[in-house]
Amino acid sequence: MTRSASTAFIEELERQLGARPFLLIEGMFDYDPWRTWTGIGEITWDGKTWLGTGDIISVSPPVESSDGRANGMTLRLNSGRGVDPSKFIASVLATHVQGRAVRIWWGFMTDAGEIVADPMLIYSGFMDQPRIVDAGGACTIDLACEQELIDQNRAVRFRLTPGRLQETSPGDKGFDHAPGIEDVNVPWPRAGYIP
Repeated sequence: MTRSASTAFIEELERQLGARPFLLIEGMFDYDPWRTWTGIGEITWDGKTWLGTGDIISVSPPVESSDGRANGMTLRLNSGRGVDPSKFIASVLATHVQGRAVRIWWGFMTDAGEIVADPMLIYSGFMDQPRIVDAGGACTIDLACEQELIDQNRAVRFRLTPGRLQETSPGDKGFDHAPGIEDVNVPWPRAGYIP
């Protein structure tokens, strides 16, 4: 993924001491997008409000490859301090997440608590089914995420049939005779044939 970074972002990236990195995570659901960041409190960026989760959420490092492979990553949600694990699990199970978009940005805060211009998009993909680990007093949910390239490995479920053509182009008769040509013998001229 080609990225461009602002000068201020690059300066923070090259800073030896005192850099304050954070992640912005956006998951798209039916009606309410889920926006969180890895700090404390609420922040506003890109005209949107992001809820701070602190150490309740962690992200495995995204992996990139130049050979066209689809690499995934994992979001880990911890039930956190003071959160009832049974309510946490119930809320996750009630939410359909498979196939929903997820994006992650990497950014920096200034010493004054302001966002350094233009956090960088480091991951864009889709969420998969959550894996829940309930350890009695605490709960962890691993949410696997896949890149768009994963669709290259899935079989296409679209067949060119007269019925399918009618779904997309009503009245089109282009495939009505297709089944009849399955057994047609088409003689090819032999090598050296000149008409």
